[in-house]
Amino acid sequence: MLMYLKSLPWSVIITGVAVTIYILLFLSWFYQKKTIHRLKYRARANQRFHIATSVAGLGVWEWDIKQDVLVWNPYLYQLYGMGKKETLTVDEWKTKLKQSDAFCIEQLREMAGNAQQKVIRLTIPEYGNRKPKIIELLACGVPGEPLRLIGTQRDISEAISIQQAMKQAAFEDKLTGLSNSRALTQRLQITLAEPPKNLSFGLMFIDLDGFKQINDTLGHDAGDELLQCAAKRMRSCMRLEDEVFRLGGDEFVIWIQLEGERGLQAEAYKARLDLIAAKLKQTLTQAFVLNGKTCFISASIGIACYPMDACNEQALLKYADTAMYRAKQTGKNQFIYYSDIHRESANSYTESAVNTA
Repeated sequence: MLMYLKSLPWSVIITGVAVTIYILLFLSWFYQKKTIHRLKYRARANQRFHIATSVAGLGVWEWDIKQDVLVWNPYLYQLYGMGKKETLTVDEWKTKLKQSDAFCIEQLREMAGNAQQKVIRLTIPEYGNRKPKIIELLACGVPGEPLRLIGTQRDISEAISIQQAMKQAAFEDKLTGLSNSRALTQRLQITLAEPPKNLSFGLMFIDLDGFKQINDTLGHDAGDELLQCAAKRMRSCMRLEDEVFRLGGDEFVIWIQLEGERGLQAEAYKARLDLIAAKLKQTLTQAFVLNGKTCFISASIGIACYPMDACNEQALLKYADTAMYRAKQTGKNQFIYYSDIHRESANSYTESAVNTA
């Protein structure tokens, strides 16, 4: 080979070397161009990905468990109100969350290396002018990689607020702002499904005497105003643990929480209910000014108690309603206990049986 090269003219050798160098330079330039193109394509793809996740309100994260560091996309730093970093420690992450959430985060370590997914909720507490946020975190284990977790995070605070507003609207009487009949049914069903030990409460079924005449003579607007004013007055007679419900029209139900042991004598509960019923009568018989006219109403009130009168939702409401109608039929502007009606019926039955005998 060397003999062959020595036999060639220098011009041919130089030309061959030059061509070889040119080819190598071309290949190097071509490879660099492809690499730069690939890097630019990857950078543009990452940019599109970051824009898409930010617009969608989605944060992407990765947890290197061995190093105990996190890699976040820019949206997550913005979500947590932090300056962007290359990496973030888990302890730094925890400082931005409610203290009890630290335990939830530590539990995620168990998923590493397994094809599992877990969704948890985290809370970013209120800080300065920043409102508290509720974060939904999705964590995924990567099979075969026991020291790595990946996932997403998104702010669901607004969605939860909308759900709560919709739920409140479903259980709220629009006219008076009180809880509605659906809310009363739900409360009774949930409470009586598994009643707490020594639970005792009273239900007052209220019908406004004279409302229909005012509504017919002064108009529905005046009637609506009267219901709103009456609702405020009833609410003012209650404690925080008591609640007023509007069933519809001029009918209301009041839940009265009773203190003490269930075995306590009924007279103790009755004294408490007597006081509240008397306050309701007094406040509702005071004058109402509607459309410049002074109007008066009163209230017929029926009372049933758990567990003395009944232990289920339907019976309690029926008995309170029955007592209210008795109050209305026997003079209005008064309150009557279902237990008294029941006692009267029992006595009447006994007297009838004695007379028959």
